[in-house]
Amino acid sequence: MIKEKEVNVKIGSWNHKHYKDLGYLNVKKGELVLVKVEDLTPSSHTLVTAICDNCGHERVLLYKTYNKTPNCKKCCYDVMKVSLKKKYGVENVSFIPEIKEKIRIKNIENSEERFIKRTKTNLERYGVENPFQNKEIQESNLIKSKKTMIATGKWIDDSLLTPWVKYKKDVMRLTYRLKKTLHNNWNGYDYYDNEYIKENYGLHYYHPDYPTIDHKISIKYGFDNNIAVEKISDIQNLCFTKKRLNASKSIKNECDYLI
Repeated sequence: MIKEKEVNVKIGSWNHKHYKDLGYLNVKKGELVLVKVEDLTPSSHTLVTAICDNCGHERVLLYKTYNKTPNCKKCCYDVMKVSLKKKYGVENVSFIPEIKEKIRIKNIENSEERFIKRTKTNLERYGVENPFQNKEIQESNLIKSKKTMIATGKWIDDSLLTPWVKYKKDVMRLTYRLKKTLHNNWNGYDYYDNEYIKENYGLHYYHPDYPTIDHKISIKYGFDNNIAVEKISDIQNLCFTKKRLNASKSIKNECDYLI
């Protein structure tokens, strides 16, 4: 279930008619309107606090994500593990040889496709395979670096940062403050594939299976949608996963990320 009874929704061309038809009179595009949760559109990107019906765990997520998975990840995984154990004798699909091989081949194909597409785009835009080979970009980056570095060469003056860089910096600063609490409450399992990875701290820091913190609703999404840094860095939006999964998820939200 959802903790809130009402939430603020920004009115736009995509939902203006929906709320007007429901009886929200005098709603204007660009305004924030307090609406009942049950009146939200199924695909709404409004943030809500979901309470798992099984364990009572609270999490902050998009309303459209709640519609897909109303219960918490752990409870969903518990159901999935029982089903996999009964059908295949394992608790994780990655342990099924056939599926593991399909995933490996698909990852290789996707990597090759992305490389070819990226190279083609760079050649069309910059005349080189890698943008950093372009002299104009090299000079531009050098100028930006000189502007943002102060005397020590270590700290960056926030007034010189772009809005995106400052937003990301603020999110990471607040996230770091919660790192210890998050780790103390962590059960040791990877949030996305449910593999036990707490012992992976014994690996080298740069190992792809080393545990790292991820933002379920991505920092980029938060910036693009004007979500407060406090929401994106909230402990309910943080989880542990392996470096390689974090890298493959990139700027996706958890609801859009498929392993």
